[in-house]
Parts: sequence; C-alpha cells; structure tokens
Amino acid sequence: LKANPCTAKADGLVCEKPVVSPNQNARPCKKQCSLRTTSSNCTSSGMECMWCSSTKRCVDSNAYIISFPYGQCLEWQTTTCSPQNCSELRTCSQCLEHPGCGWCNDPSNTGKGHCVEGSARGPVKFSGTHSTEIVIDNNLCAKEKNYEWSFIQCPACQCNGHSTCINGNVCDQCKNLTTGKQCETCMPGYYGDPTNGGQCTACTCSGHANICHMQTGKCFCTTKGIKGDQCQLCDSENRYLGNPLRGTCYCYSLGNVV
Repeated sequence: LKANPCTAKADGLVCEKPVVSPNQNARPCKKQCSLRTTSSNCTSSGMECMWCSSTKRCVDSNAYIISFPYGQCLEWQTTTCSPQNCSELRTCSQCLEHPGCGWCNDPSNTGKGHCVEGSARGPVKFSGTHSTEIVIDNNLCAKEKNYEWSFIQCPACQCNGHSTCINGNVCDQCKNLTTGKQCETCMPGYYGDPTNGGQCTACTCSGHANICHMQTGKCFCTTKGIKGDQCQLCDSENRYLGNPLRGTCYCYSLGNVV
C-alpha cells in the first residue's frame, strides 16, 4: 500500500496529523527507513525499521523478506543496543550462550581462549560517534596466527588451558593443580577458578584443616573448638580459648581446662 502525498512540506512514509491546539506546530513526518544511513537513526524509532550492518542498509521491518530475498543480510538489529561486554565470560560455553559473542580459541589446543563481540563472519568492533556501527575485524582473532573463531559451536578440546587433548576432545593429563573432565576444578587442598587458564592456590587453614571450599578458600576446620575462614579463631561462644595460629584452643569449664 502507498500513502497519499503528505499535505505538509515534510518527507516520510507516515504523515502525522497536526495537533489540535493552534499554538503548537504540527510534528514533522517520520523519515522513511530507506533514507536513514546509520544504525543509530535507523533504530531510533523502535521496531519500525531494522539496520542490516553487513550491507549498511536501513529497511522497513515489514519489508525485510522483500529487501533481502536471498538472505543477503548477515547481521541485523532493530534496537540501538550498547556493545555487550563479552570479555567477562570466561568459558566458551558461557560465551556462546550470548547471541552477540563469539569465542577465539588460541593455538595451544588446550581450550584456552577469549570471548569477544562478534557474528558468524568473525569478531567485530564498534565504531562511530555512539559506538553503534559494527565493523568486522578479523585481526581480533587472526586465522593466519592459528587462532580459531567459533560462533555456533565450541571447539572440541576444552581443557581450560591445563592439558592438551587426545582423540580430539579428551583431556590427556590435567596439570597446574587441576582436576575434572575438563580440568575445570582445583585439586583437594587447593582453591580458585582454573577455568580458561586460571590458577589454583593452596588452602590456608593454620594446620587445622586439610581441605577448603574450592571457590572461596574457606576452610573446613576439623579441630574441635576452632573456627574462622582460615581456622584462625577459637569458638569463644562455647568457652574455647587459646591461639590456633600457634597451637590450639582449649575449653574452660568452671575454671578448669578441659
């Protein structure tokens, strides 16, 4: 359907009616989607228009199939979105759960890599005045340097940087104090986040525990009357006194040491 020409001197597909009050000016007509040249002004009217970043075109959302009958548009958006901070995602599985992120696998064949903003064609960077223009930048994950870009499915080897793989996806031998099918946890007696090359640190429990919480390092104290994240305190509420950093704690009952 084609609208009749606007009665006011204004361009646009949708002509808005003048307001009733004579003291106010009529609002201008909306600019056609096809005349908008950047993603920010293309998507400023909500879902009316959509921006195809791969062809740098703004089209009417209702005319998408007609505009790209053979799927020429590889990346598109209907709202002005702030760039997603993909770099905070530590593993490939976490990374690919977000539609605007892709995984750059490093050449070590250990599952280590980094998550960056991207699309099916490769990593992207944002440019323009308001950082809304999307540009493919393959230098962010250089294939010639043996980096591998993944957008749909993670690479088979996922050992978090602590082991190479045998038979494609089986971690050979977890190193760096790690354990697990994908070397994703610390060994007993150590704590930390070893995902994507992270480190494990020995539990600090003042000699009163052998293991601690694998993520936080909080000790599971085994000596009676001792408590604290590092087993550094006596349980004074139950009448235990002493110095667990230099020995142990003793229970005082009716003036006697038990």
